[in-house]
Amino acid sequence: MSNATNNGNLIGRLAADPKAFENKDGSKKVFLTVYADRPYKKDGKTVSDQISVEAFVSNQVNGLGPYGYVHQGDLVAISTHIEQMPYTAQNGEKVFPPAKVVADGIQFLESRGTTQTRLAKRAVGAEAPAEGAAAAAAPAAEGTAYDNDMPFAEAAAG
Repeated sequence: MSNATNNGNLIGRLAADPKAFENKDGSKKVFLTVYADRPYKKDGKTVSDQISVEAFVSNQVNGLGPYGYVHQGDLVAISTHIEQMPYTAQNGEKVFPPAKVVADGIQFLESRGTTQTRLAKRAVGAEAPAEGAAAAAAPAAEGTAYDNDMPFAEAAAG
């Protein structure tokens, strides 16, 4: 039986700050990448998938709407649907590009204080790159569910 409603939820941490591009009509397309954990561990470590998500912000919304308030490392829940845009090529052949994950909405799963603290630590790291690089190279705290090669490992540990 198929899912007639084509919707889902994605919970995870942002791999990077959202990237936004403005369309000709003033609306915006926002790209997010979310690390979502799988429900099992491999060799004692949590396995995460890096999932690309696309969001649309109407030209009637100032800025990026809620997507302007999320940053790298933030824990979010994104309501989604899967979308595929087949088209006919110039030679008349029907083309089916890969399906994409499209955001319908976003919820913040951490307090504003937690996200502001993470941003402040990033700002300090940007001012002192040598110290920031040393902190990024340090191993994550024991019991941390994320590997060090993820860009927010130190943020998730603290």
